[in-house]
Amino acid sequence: MARNINDFSIPELVKTASRDARSRAARPALDDVKQKRRPDILPGPTPFLPLSVTPNFRGDPDRAAVRGCKATEWSSAEGDVTTELKGYGVEYRMERLPDGTMRVETSVGIPDLECSDVTLPMALFVPAPEPSDVTDVKDIVIAERADIDPPGK
Repeated sequence: MARNINDFSIPELVKTASRDARSRAARPALDDVKQKRRPDILPGPTPFLPLSVTPNFRGDPDRAAVRGCKATEWSSAEGDVTTELKGYGVEYRMERLPDGTMRVETSVGIPDLECSDVTLPMALFVPAPEPSDVTDVKDIVIAERADIDPPGK
């Protein structure tokens, strides 16, 4: 949703992703606009199939790691839905906020995770997103520190 509207400060994203993760999510949109390309449209949330959850990640009860398969090439200039989803391995590293909410702190690729034979779940936005009319990077709302971000992050 944030990428489709080029606003990486929306409350829905702040609740589910750290400032670092929000900043990373903004990079493709910034690069597209800088290079005079229309930002791609995501027809729905990026398909992801969780395969394992590691609580107490690195010995910290406020951290977890979720490994799974994430779709490649989910977005396009027109927002078309691909008929053949392919996946790659990813690990989402989660953090627990003081109110108990878990959100993505960062993500890393896991190249040796086998994703070639998985069926990725898919959902679509209704209504479908409109193409972005942003043509200047100053019109992309970048991720600023939010009140719920831990100090120093």
